[in-house]
Amino acid sequence: MGVTIKDVAKKTGVSVTTVSLVLNKKTSRISEKTRQLIEEAARELNYVPNQTAVSLVTKKTQLIGMIVPADTYYQYSDFIRSVEYACKNAGYYLNISLAEHTPESIGKQIQALMRYNVDGIILDPSLLRDPSDSLCEMIRNQSIPIVSTDQINNQALPNAILPDHKRGAYIAAEYLLELGHTSIGLITGPDSLSITASMVQGYREALESYHIPFAEDKIYCGSYHLQTGYSGAEQLINEYDISAVITASDAIAYGVYKYANDHHLVLGKDLSLITYGSGSLIDTMGLPLTSVSIHLDRIARKSVNLIRSYNHELVNTEVIEPTLIERGSTGRKL
Repeated sequence: MGVTIKDVAKKTGVSVTTVSLVLNKKTSRISEKTRQLIEEAARELNYVPNQTAVSLVTKKTQLIGMIVPADTYYQYSDFIRSVEYACKNAGYYLNISLAEHTPESIGKQIQALMRYNVDGIILDPSLLRDPSDSLCEMIRNQSIPIVSTDQINNQALPNAILPDHKRGAYIAAEYLLELGHTSIGLITGPDSLSITASMVQGYREALESYHIPFAEDKIYCGSYHLQTGYSGAEQLINEYDISAVITASDAIAYGVYKYANDHHLVLGKDLSLITYGSGSLIDTMGLPLTSVSIHLDRIARKSVNLIRSYNHELVNTEVIEPTLIERGSTGRKL
């Protein structure tokens, strides 16, 4: 049998109740000296909490579920890592579930996670196809918080923590316009997605604020893969002579980089490139890529904290302001 709270109490000479309050991090008037004594004894005895027993008392499993798209989950590596860190810091475990891009698949994964008695679910529906009102209603009616990190059916649900995709595309286009670029391409994911519509809107508003005509032909949509970036760059450069391009993901940006490299174009000089996201994929290759950060670490922390502090009251939507990070892949129009 493993070490119990009673063993820790016996070693320290304090009551089981006091040990329980300290090890379960409950608010109390226990002195710092006593806390340190109990924590040190627990470490020496290699005390490991029985999570099942703790759950019976606290009504919490310390388990958070996360639903990400099945066929593009690798693109979520930065966000998954951020959520994992946030969970560890808050004393939670993370259960990742893969879903197809349909309301039915996401609904099934929510139900599956609920059977594990998770304390909350983090859901990114940005790649959801054909969103439905029934999924929105299902999310609203759950007894646990489901934190959405994007809109569903053009609705920002309660308990949502969202990056401002329109603002992200706007500041990227504005930055390029300030550098003198007037022919700017936008390479995004599928045109059926709400994130694509938001980015196109931000891109368009930036152009119009600088009195640059909006040309829909300078938008190239495809999957979130390298080939979309490569084909998009090829078309936009050859047909529309663009001098700068904004991409909706690292994978797409890498495709643009590969096209530029294959055609002896120097990024920041012959072609300016901004990616939307972390830029970490290309950072690992040593390419300093200008990017729009949507602060995945902040969204992760806030999502976990919302679940941790949830008291069965819906929380108003919070929008996270993006930030442009200037690096070496952009330069003035020559």
